[in-house]
Order: sequence, then structure tokens, then C-alpha cells
Amino acid sequence: MNKKLKNKIMAVLLCCVWLLSPVTPVPVYKNMTALAAGPLWDGTVATSFAGGTGTEADPYLISDGAQLAYFSQCVNSGTTYAGQYIRLTQDILLNEMNADGSFVSKKPKKFQSIGTSNKRFQGYFDGYGNEVTGLYVNESWPDYWGLFGYAGDGSVIRNVSISGSVKGRNYTGGVAGYTNGVIAGCAVNAAVTGGESYAGGIAGYAAVNSEITDCTVSGTVQGRYYVGGVAGRTDVSITDCTVDGTVTALENYAGGIAGYAAGADNEITNCTVSGTVQGRYYVGGVVGRIEGGDITGCSVGGTVKAQENYAGGVAGYAADQSVVSDSSASGSVSGRYYVGGVAGRTDETVTGCSSDCTVTGIENYIGGVAGYADTDSEVSNSYASGTVSGRYFIGGVAGYTDGLITVCVNSGAVTGIEGYIGGVVGYADSSNTVSNCFNEGAVAGRDSIGGIAGAGNWTGDESTIHNNLSTGSVTGSTNVGGIVGSSQAPLDPDDAWNNYYINAPAGTGGGDVPEEDGAVPIGDMSWEEVVDRLNSNNPAGDDVWSEDENGIPVPGIFVPHDAVEIVNANIKEGRHYTAALLGTGTSAAVTSDSVFTAAFSMRYNETYHLETQTIGLANEGTVVPLPANTSIIMLVDGVYYYKNLAAELGTRLALGEFIKMGSATENYAPAEPVPAGTEKEYLFIFDFSKTAPGIASGAYKVELLTAAGTSAGAMPSVTVAGVNAYSLTASGENGSVHINLSRTPVEGYDYKTDGKSYACELQLERGGVTVPFPIGAKINGAAVTSTLPYVFTAAAFGDNNVSIDMSGCAAPFAPGSYDLRMKAYACTAAATPRDGYLLAGGGTTLAVAAPGQYAIRARAAARVFDKSAAAVPVVFNIETLGSGAVKSTLQRKYGASYVNMAGQTDLPVSITGGGATLTVPAGCENGTYRFVLTLYDNNAAPRAQSAESVIIK
Repeated sequence: MNKKLKNKIMAVLLCCVWLLSPVTPVPVYKNMTALAAGPLWDGTVATSFAGGTGTEADPYLISDGAQLAYFSQCVNSGTTYAGQYIRLTQDILLNEMNADGSFVSKKPKKFQSIGTSNKRFQGYFDGYGNEVTGLYVNESWPDYWGLFGYAGDGSVIRNVSISGSVKGRNYTGGVAGYTNGVIAGCAVNAAVTGGESYAGGIAGYAAVNSEITDCTVSGTVQGRYYVGGVAGRTDVSITDCTVDGTVTALENYAGGIAGYAAGADNEITNCTVSGTVQGRYYVGGVVGRIEGGDITGCSVGGTVKAQENYAGGVAGYAADQSVVSDSSASGSVSGRYYVGGVAGRTDETVTGCSSDCTVTGIENYIGGVAGYADTDSEVSNSYASGTVSGRYFIGGVAGYTDGLITVCVNSGAVTGIEGYIGGVVGYADSSNTVSNCFNEGAVAGRDSIGGIAGAGNWTGDESTIHNNLSTGSVTGSTNVGGIVGSSQAPLDPDDAWNNYYINAPAGTGGGDVPEEDGAVPIGDMSWEEVVDRLNSNNPAGDDVWSEDENGIPVPGIFVPHDAVEIVNANIKEGRHYTAALLGTGTSAAVTSDSVFTAAFSMRYNETYHLETQTIGLANEGTVVPLPANTSIIMLVDGVYYYKNLAAELGTRLALGEFIKMGSATENYAPAEPVPAGTEKEYLFIFDFSKTAPGIASGAYKVELLTAAGTSAGAMPSVTVAGVNAYSLTASGENGSVHINLSRTPVEGYDYKTDGKSYACELQLERGGVTVPFPIGAKINGAAVTSTLPYVFTAAAFGDNNVSIDMSGCAAPFAPGSYDLRMKAYACTAAATPRDGYLLAGGGTTLAVAAPGQYAIRARAAARVFDKSAAAVPVVFNIETLGSGAVKSTLQRKYGASYVNMAGQTDLPVSITGGGATLTVPAGCENGTYRFVLTLYDNNAAPRAQSAESVIIK
């Protein structure tokens, strides 16, 4: 099998990780832009929060380390905060950190974890995208340590990043030592160390009501037993998480995601692991040991090492009623016994998986996919391409099986020091079935060496080996066979049939000697003839085998073919929820951080499993990596599905990885394959607006492909032009700020700004501490009504003048110099710009002067006048406090109300020697009139008023 086919097969089987879309109705965990950090914590405990009442609309606010310590003190004194909300307003600096992750101080200040075994947090904590920097927890007794020690039933912890060091005994985690609630959108870059059991980068122990989703871990996690990059042990769900670091168990149960996953409801989905996972027993790239749950859509790259037994690229040991599916491993896996590229040992199902690992066992049961596959196990639709080596029981797919191995491929070299070495399985026991498998790797050992099976026992009533092909060389000293090296009892036609090989000796033992054992050298047969024979008398059907692009027979799921054709394809910039809105265009131009939509009309030329199709972008056939936080929505059959990427995805995305909107677990999985002749409509929305770098510039095809990797018909295309650049500059003086918001545009539609309005966020600081605008302050005339650390005002590209008036505040700022921080957003509502997109930031210095005092008193020398055809002069005595201009408005009384007279509004008043003459216009009727005199400050803001009535009779 050539390298091109291998890459296509890896693209079929490889599944990676995604993050919830902000347009779905399920919970959204946004990576909010953090505010400035609070002051360095001095170790004290505050006496209250920064504000708030604990409701969802008005949460308790924490703005510094002392208030975080107060929060901890309250929980540890028995306040559960059940049904209440707590939020960070800015980064919290507990201890200063060096760039290498160490503490600046040799004696960092300890933080008391929030919650204990009997004083549990049960509220809603939102970090709001901020970081707790320099967390230092260092305890040897009792248990439950982390930022939160014990997060109980109903708790939610989200959107917080943590750096520092956490050290405890049992139940130690970066976010929580123990959780029975939700942890979402959190990031930990810390050293987490447990002296005994249950240590995890996010949680030491995730109990039966817990959920961990959309979290990232870097750094180190270490403990004795039950150690995981995310959780030391989980009983329920871990999804869309990424670990990049070192996970070490000094004894047993080490996993890149979880050390131990127990219970029928546990599920680890769409997680990515890189780095090193090591321990003594039960070591897995994703899970050390899983019992009764599922691992699906996970990807592992790095080193997995067991000092003793049960090492797997994905799972060390997949026990009863557990399933490992659609997952991949690359790197190296090593141990003593039970070592596998995917699973060290499985008692149940491994399907749709791939391994590109170097798999090394010191002793026995070593396999490219599974080291040991027990009775009733299944290994299917999987692919191994790395080298596999050990002593006894070594197989390209499985070292040992007493179950089913079907539709699997091995292309790596398989080497054993002693015996039972096979291209697919080392030893197949009496309940085995090995069928429709292909080996092209070289197989070498001493005794019982076979192209498909090193040795086996086919005395069981149902055990068979049939419809297999080996093209790799087979080398050994005794009992060497192109298909089977040796058999415990002679094979007959009921045990073995339709097995073919080349590049192997005829055999020197019980393997290929009897003609009836089904081991047939290909000789002069053509590949087409071999395919026909492999598909004949095949219990799986007559179309399992096909020729690849080089004509070599392989199981059909690995063969590229035109099982589908694109009848029509359209594309349009922006977010469109039906194909009808796309029109007939086949190309679009967008910015790198924008959104576009593609629709496909597909016709299937043969029976096909829809969920195995893949979607992605490609440049001349090369997959374009999609950055972390890319969101994709799929519409098919009137139902919406979504997928988010928690990490960069370098492969196409299988449609079976899309999750139904409104559900966190229900994937796109049609019950039956569609029959030949079926036509289907698909719509995909690609959203890069939440990604940091955006997608790389270039011209790409949007490819909806079968699992085989090819389709007929034209694909739509998108040209990506880069990103718009924004800048914000500002200058200020007392009461007035000048802001310039500018843009350097690129060609292409920009979802972030098209049709959006713009707003500026203003935040005042003094001495590095955020100072909320006082209630009563006016920003461009709009009054501040709550003590938030920031305010918003509308903005536009170009010059913006913002007035800041604090003269009417009950508690104005002290005079002095303040730092004014500004951020510009594109949004749909100026009142909530943070729901939009951050464009640029800037700042200036604002001088605040002592508030001015203003007053005006105006009295008429006479108040009763005779009616006259001419204007009636009224002499006023006027006194003012504070500099500024005086203007007059004349009103006439109708009933109980005064109404402004036309042409008599805001007329300038000339004051000489404390007096002025105002006039009632000529021809006015009898009645009561009123002069309203207003004193304006030098910024044209009204400061004081005085009114005087006169009568015309």
C-alpha cells in the first residue's frame, strides 16, 4: 500500500476535537477578553465582595485576591451559594510568577481552597475569561485541594484560567479537587501534585453528576494512583478537552485525559492529548483503564509508557462493556505485557481506530491496535502503520485475540524475539474469527510466524480465519506460513478459506502445508482475480474487497472511489441557514476571521453510510488546517448539527462528529445507510470569527467527500484575504476625551463588522487599580446608574469626542491623574458590545479636577405690566456662581402648564453690572409668562436654573 493511500486511510479514521458553537442553543462558554489584573494579593481577607447581590443579573463581584480569599472563607464557613452567582471582574494576582512557571517569591502566599468535604460550594462561578495567577496550594492533610477544594451538587465553574502550583494528598485538581457539578471553558497551566490518589489537571475526581467540557491543561500532573491530565477519575462525561504536558502516576492508572473511567455512563469524547503519559500499570494516552463507558473521537500524539503492564496509545485497558471508537494514536507506546497502539487490552469493542505508533513490549501480548483482545471482544475497521515488537504474542493488529478481528489493515513491520508473531494477530484462540484483513508489513520472528496469524486454535465451533490477504514478507526459523504459522489442530475447509498471500515461504510446520487450510499463494493470478476470490464465499458480502488506485486489493472502506457525485454546489459569504439564500454562486471572498456558507446537493451511486463522509478545506488536495475555536454548523434533513474545534484540526472532519443542536451527546448518525440513487442536501456554515489567528490566506476548495476520499463533480471555492487591521488612539483633558478609531481594510466580506455598529468601552484606573465610574456621572450625557468597572458609549470610524461629566455625582472622584483604558467593539447592540467582537484597544491619561460649583438667582425689578403693541422690557437682577454663559427661555402659562414660546428658546443673555433686560415680544396677549434662565458651564453643559414669572394685563 503506497503512502498516498495510507494518508487517505488516516484521514478516514482520524478524529479530533471541537468546541461549542456560539450560535447553538446549548450552553456557550466564551473565551471573554480579560480585564486588567488586580493588585498583588497581600495575604489578607476582605470583609465583603466588590459589589453585587448574588443574582444572575447582579452577581457578587470579585476584583482582587483579598475578595477571592473572602469568598473562600465564606464557603468554608458553610455558605454554599446554591442558586447564587459569583464573577471575577479582572485577573486576580495571588503571587507573582516567573516565565518558567516558578514563583518570584521563595515563600509564596498560600491560598485556602474554596470548599471542603462538608462545606461545599454549590453556586455558579464565572471567571469571565480572567486568570487567577500564582495560585499556591501546598497541603499534605486532609484532602480536597485546588482553587476549589470541593465543588458539590449543582455547582458550575466556568471561564477561568489558573496558573501556579497545587499540591495535596488525595483529591487534588487545578480547578477542583472534587467535583459533582459542571466545569467548562477552563484552562490550567500549573503543576498539580497529589501525594496519593486522584490527581487531575482540572479535577482530581469527577463524580456521577459531573461534566467537564471545553477545558485545556498544560504543565505537569503527578500522583501515586489515579492520575489524569483532566481528571484522576471520572464517572461521567469529559468532552472537547486538550492536554499538552506530562502526566505521571508513580503507581497505577495514568491517562492523558483520565487515569480511570468507571461506570456505564462515562464518556470521553473529542479530546486531544500530546506530551508524555507514564506510570506502572494501566497507562493510556486517553485513559489508563475504562470500564463500561466509551472513548470516541479522541487523538493522541506523544509518548505512552508503562513500567509494567497495560499500555495503550488510547486506553491501557478497555474492560467489560466499554467501547473505543474513531480514535487515533501516534508517537510511541511501550511497556512489559499487554501493549497496544490503541488499547493494551480490550474485553469489548475497538472500531474505526488508527495507530501510527512505535509499539514496544518487553515481554508478551503486543499489538499495533490491541495487545490483548479477550473473549467476545471486537477489533474492526481499524488501521495500524507503525512498527510492533516484543517477545511472544505479537501482532500487527492484535497480539492475542479470542474474539473478532475484521476489516483491519496493518502496514507496519511486526517483529518478535520468540514466537506467535503475525501480520494481523500473534495468536488467535478457540473463539476467534479473523476475516477480511490485509497485511503488507514484514513479519519476522523465530517460531510460529504467519502473514495473517502467527498461530491459533480453530477447534471452537465458530472459530474461523477466512477472506484475508497478506503481501508482506514472512521470516522465521520454524512453523512459518504465508497466512498461518502453526495451528493447534489441523485446519480444514470449515475453519479456513479464501486466504491469499505472496512474498512468503510455503511453510515448514502446520500452517500452510495442508492445501485445505485456505492459504493460497497468488502465483500468476491477477489482482482483479484475487478481489473476485476474496469477495466470493464471504459471509460479510460480495463487495468487501476492492482494488486501490494501484490495483492492490484492500478492504473496501479503505479504497477511494466515486461512491458519490456533487450534483450542485453553492457558496456565499456570511451566515445563511437555508440553501435557498445562497443563490447560484460557486465562489466567495472573505477575511481570515469571517464566516461563509457552502451548500451541496449530493447523489449516492451506491449504498453508503452518510456519517462517514468528511468536510474540510483543501488547496490542491492538501488539507488546510482549521484553527482552534473554529465553529461549523451542518444542516441536513431539516436538522441542525454543530461542531467546535478545541484545538487545531489538520484533517477533514467526519460528519459523524457533528452533534445535534440542543444536545450535548447526540451525534449525526443515520440509522441505516442510504441506498444507491439517493440524493441529499447539505449546508455548512464555517465560522472563524472566534479564532485568534483566523484561517490562513489563500484560495481553497470546500470539499465534502466520501470516506474513501474522492467524489465526482465541482466543489465550491473560497478566497481568504487576511484580516482587517484596527487601531485606536486617544487624548484627553478634564471632562473631554478625543478618540480616533481607524481601520486598514483588506478585500473580502468581514462578518465581524458587516452590518454592525461600534462602541467603545471606557475603564478608569489609578495606581493600577480599577476605579468604577461613580453613579451619576454622565458619559456623552448618558448617566451611569451602577458601579461597574467599565462603561460603554457609541463610536464610529474616525474622530469621536466623548464628554465625561462627574459634577453631578454624590461621590465624585478625588482630583488627580487617572489612566483611561479603551476598547473598541463591533456589535449589534451598543448596550452590550462584549457580545460582539473586540477590534482594538488604547488609552490616555485623564486629569480630573475638583468638581465646580454652579448657581444662578434671577429676580425681576417689576413683575406686572400693561398690555402693549410694542415689546415689553423686563429688567432683571442676576447673580451667578461659577463661570459660563446664561441663556433665557420664555414660556407662557396655559392652565397649569408652561409652554415654550416659538423663537424664544435658549436666547443668549447679556449681563452688565449684575443686571440684564429681557423682553416679552410685541403684541402678546394678556396672561402669565415665565422667564427660565439657565447657567451653562464652559463645556456647554447646563448647571443651574432660575425662573421668574411676569403678568401682562
